[in-house]
Amino acid sequence: MLLLVEAINQMFVETVIWGFTSKSRLVLQQVDEVDATWYVMIGSAGGVYHFKYLMAKQGSPWRNAFVSGETNSLDEARKNVLIAMKECGAWKDVAEFRQLLLQNAIL
Repeated sequence: MLLLVEAINQMFVETVIWGFTSKSRLVLQQVDEVDATWYVMIGSAGGVYHFKYLMAKQGSPWRNAFVSGETNSLDEARKNVLIAMKECGAWKDVAEFRQLLLQNAIL
């Protein structure tokens, strides 16, 4: 998990991504408040990264719907962080984030 945290820090030079741990998870948020919306949750065990993200309201089949998946590759986990952040819609207005999506061909 520490390698993924380092990768997130390297991707986002200008943008502050708030993260905190809860049990064995890393939660990514827009603000530094524990009770704020949990947009992206990442767990790691046995070399596998587990992802779960809150779907954006537009396109969500119901309130608070989540998507989940996993990978055992750090490179793919890095890309999955960007996909989850894109799909939840929380960082859509952040220029650095939009640039990362273009650089990683996530459109």
